[in-house]
Amino acid sequence: MDLVVNGLGEESDGCRVPFEDDPREPARSVFSGLREAGRPIPNLYRVLANAPTILQGWVSLAWPLRDSDSPRGLRELAIAYLATRRESEYVRTHHTRFALRHGITNDQIAALRSTGWETSDSFSTDQQLALRLVDDVVAHGAASAETIEALERTLGAAGTVELVVTVGFYECVCVVNRSLAVPLETASPSRP
Repeated sequence: MDLVVNGLGEESDGCRVPFEDDPREPARSVFSGLREAGRPIPNLYRVLANAPTILQGWVSLAWPLRDSDSPRGLRELAIAYLATRRESEYVRTHHTRFALRHGITNDQIAALRSTGWETSDSFSTDQQLALRLVDDVVAHGAASAETIEALERTLGAAGTVELVVTVGFYECVCVVNRSLAVPLETASPSRP
């Protein structure tokens, strides 16, 4: 049977592993921190909590990526585009919302899903480079030397590393979400 009901009464229809709502440490501390901050626990974290040390490691990388020095909107645009290319509805839904909160427009999001960003005049030079990075990763598994050089000229070394690590990490997020069929939350978690 594909229907799992978690401890909050929320169904995880189709999820390939059960939600864990009362995890062992160190996942318990991650959940406590979210609850203390008044934030809901995302379904992805409930799935990852089946392997508590994996969840801890996951947030140890994911959370700093959200608060790095490169522009958040640029990183969210790249994540939303990657999720679109990888057909990860869970990641696309969450990170489209975050992108919109951080200055990306509805027209830009629409261009990611239509004929392609290359034909749109909606994107700045740094945004075009971030999207090219995603295209490189999807097509070749890595960014080209030309893309990295252009990113470094635009964002500097630190910004380039942050963007490449963000795209690489969210490539993993898309694989995990699609492989485990993590369902979207009925009341979607958000973070500014």
